[in-house]
Amino acid sequence: MHITRRECNVMVFNIGNDSEMDLIGYELHNANSESKVGHGDRAGFVRGLLEKSMHITRRECNVMVFNMGNDSEMDLKGYQHFEKLEFFGYTYGVYFFKSGTFVNKGNGGWDNWAFNGDYERSGELGKTVNFKHKECKILEK
Repeated sequence: MHITRRECNVMVFNIGNDSEMDLIGYELHNANSESKVGHGDRAGFVRGLLEKSMHITRRECNVMVFNMGNDSEMDLKGYQHFEKLEFFGYTYGVYFFKSGTFVNKGNGGWDNWAFNGDYERSGELGKTVNFKHKECKILEK
């Protein structure tokens, strides 16, 4: 599946038990409320989302946090969860998935993206990230 940034703005992947999805979304939203992160500290917000995501997935998934205002190309497989969060007018996508490729065509840095999992970076300024397969069964009973 090839997803562009524009398509991601309208897509939400819900796989698994809805109550678990609600809990994940609640944890991600609550972990980084604007009152807990310095006013406008986008880098702190993104780092916090990544840390919380790694905790939620028990480091069993590949995780991408990305400023959806930047252009990107994705070919991510085995979605477990997708969440959109707002922070001072910026929209971030948080993805839990098994494998795939993500290309950041915009600005880098902590303000705009963070990721974790089993990956290798390549391309100009390391903006292409190839994620190797991880089992990522966080929502399976």
